[in-house]
Amino acid sequence: MRKRLPLFEKFAIYLNGYFGVIAVVTAIIGFPIAESIFQDIDFGEIIYLNDDAAIGKGKITDVFETNISVNETDVYGYEYTFFSPEGQYSWVSYFDGYVYEKGAEVEIEYYKERPEINRIKGMTNNPGGYLLSLLGLIPLIIGSVWIILNIIRGNKKMSIINRGVLTDGDLVDKIATSTEINEEKVYKYIFKYIDSKGKEHRVTAKTHNTHKLEDELREKIIYSSDDPRKAILVDTLPWTVPDYIKENWK
Repeated sequence: MRKRLPLFEKFAIYLNGYFGVIAVVTAIIGFPIAESIFQDIDFGEIIYLNDDAAIGKGKITDVFETNISVNETDVYGYEYTFFSPEGQYSWVSYFDGYVYEKGAEVEIEYYKERPEINRIKGMTNNPGGYLLSLLGLIPLIIGSVWIILNIIRGNKKMSIINRGVLTDGDLVDKIATSTEINEEKVYKYIFKYIDSKGKEHRVTAKTHNTHKLEDELREKIIYSSDDPRKAILVDTLPWTVPDYIKENWK
């Protein structure tokens, strides 16, 4: 007889323990950064201002130095007034270098159907350039992808556990890898186990926490009743899950 996993243990498996916590924290840190970046990005410029953009006239109303540099060249902001067919618009474009004085006349690229989408020709409306902005999205992207991967792996483990049969496994081999975590070498463990029909299978796991897979004469293994080739070493599961399974599964 066995008991279903409680909510916390299920959460631990889907989260993948501390790895999931790191992923969530990374995404949380990246969210306000991404929000700030998206507020600065002029998506209209990206979508509408291309080789077919119309050309109009404008005038520089102010020039200021930003705290951004590209290839060790300071980026300047150029505030301007655009004299469009539908009236005047005020906006700011950016360029890595000081190229215009206040009062200078400039050419303005604009979208014919929506003149409010415009920029100084040859410049951008994004202070750090779009590549720099995309770099700022890295924490959110990494955190989000990591969370998704953890959930996918967790779902596979839960699928085995939900159809699982608990058995004992014997160590077949322990192989040192070239990887280290916290200056501790990672080892690959190979265990063998016998399913309910008497057929032998093997399951592998890599860890630097070697004591987890060496603290018992025989390690507990869960294999899927639907496909006995799919199995998990219980002690590789996160947090309180191994203890719960050992105490409540028979």
